[in-house]
Amino acid sequence: MIQPGKRQVPSRPVNLKIAHKGLILIAVPLLFELFFVVAMFSLLRQAQQEVKVEAHAKDVILTANQLMRHMVNAGTSAGGYALTRAPRFDRDHVVTIKEVYKCMHRLDELLANDPAQQIKLFTVKQSVDRSVDLIARLKARGDEESTIGALIGGPKAFGQVKSCVAQFNADVNALVDGEKFREKASARDRARTRQLIVEFMALAVVLNIVIVVGLAMFFSAEITDRLTVLTDNSLRLSRSQPLNPPLAGADEIAHLDRVFHAMVHGLEEADRLKQQLVAMVSHDLRTPLTSVEAILTYLEAGGMGELPEAARKSLRTAEADIMALISLINDLLDVDKLDAGKLDLFFENVILADVFERALRVVSDMAACKHISLSIPSGDETVSADGDRLAKVVAHLLSNAIKFSPENGVVTVTVTEEPEYLEIRVADEGPGVPDEHQEEIFQRFARLDVPGNDLAAATGTGVGLALCKAIVLKHGGNIGVVSQRGKGSSFWFRIPRDRGVQATLSRGISATH
Repeated sequence: MIQPGKRQVPSRPVNLKIAHKGLILIAVPLLFELFFVVAMFSLLRQAQQEVKVEAHAKDVILTANQLMRHMVNAGTSAGGYALTRAPRFDRDHVVTIKEVYKCMHRLDELLANDPAQQIKLFTVKQSVDRSVDLIARLKARGDEESTIGALIGGPKAFGQVKSCVAQFNADVNALVDGEKFREKASARDRARTRQLIVEFMALAVVLNIVIVVGLAMFFSAEITDRLTVLTDNSLRLSRSQPLNPPLAGADEIAHLDRVFHAMVHGLEEADRLKQQLVAMVSHDLRTPLTSVEAILTYLEAGGMGELPEAARKSLRTAEADIMALISLINDLLDVDKLDAGKLDLFFENVILADVFERALRVVSDMAACKHISLSIPSGDETVSADGDRLAKVVAHLLSNAIKFSPENGVVTVTVTEEPEYLEIRVADEGPGVPDEHQEEIFQRFARLDVPGNDLAAATGTGVGLALCKAIVLKHGGNIGVVSQRGKGSSFWFRIPRDRGVQATLSRGISATH
């Protein structure tokens, strides 16, 4: 059976186990996520640095503007003091000069690591020193001259201060312009980085989806193809068709496929041994037993002279045992035919009374041994069926009823007619069938051990009810049992009366089996 099939199977060897494929399916997206996190962290640090640069520029600009304002206030307070000699202007002048140098110290700290701005800051420092010196002289004149003298000489001094302050403003503006340029550049860089982060996130999401879906589809398609081969092999086995070639690779599916092929090889070997056994039973056992049975019948009939009654009784016992063995062999052969789908039926219109009579001939001696009364109906109902097979079913049910019935018991057969089917029921007075075994007993080689019933334990084979079920199903009917523990059993089967209905139902049953 293990031969190359027609189905195309994956030709490339697969050396990765399913667990390894699952690990790859998890690890690759995880590594990508780690790379994405590192890249995002780098971009966020860059954006944070750009925010710091922009904040630094704003701080420098703010401090420069404060320096300019304090310088203007210093000049204003010095001029006011020169004109009015008011103590208030003197105090304001002292405070603003201190603030000027505080701003210069702050700018020096902010621009300590910026050589280009340090050059501009040096120029600003010189302008501050000149302006402060000039403003100080302007204030000192207020102490030396009279108010009229200050007013007369003031325009020239104020002009000098104005010129000096203008130069100071130009120097500071040059410093501020550099920081504004840096601020704008930092804002542009920050916007560009923010846009890059958004684009990178979108790209990362798309790539992650593509990677995950791609890997899942690749591994899923590969595993599905190989599982399809296993499924196809299962169907081929059920149809007795050649299997596909063994799958290549070292994964679990390839291992399962090899185990499946080994199992099929074992089944083939078992089937071969079974065929040998069936052939042996059919030819090497049944033929000699039939010959022995004929000889015993000949001896019992007096063919070799009149025998004593004790000898005749022993011959009858031996003949019954031989007939039981032949019946068992026939049942086993019928089961083999059932497995091979060769259990053929020959339908005809049969009278149930004839079926019962044939079954009664098989079990009458068994019933007499246990003094069992058999109540058989004598109606003239007819049905389209295989008479021999139907008689075999009734005989099996009667035989079971006799085996499990007590001494001097009664076995009753009833027939119920319905428009569509006939129901035949065989009831006994035995111990009954437990509920948990009522389905099991119709399976092949199932035996129900009943304590205290040695005859049933000794003669049961476990194939009779299974064969009955197969024959009834072949007729398009069904079979079952109704029983209560300790109150006997009632085995029944129903078969359609119309041959067309039987054919339809039997085809449906064959398809499901």
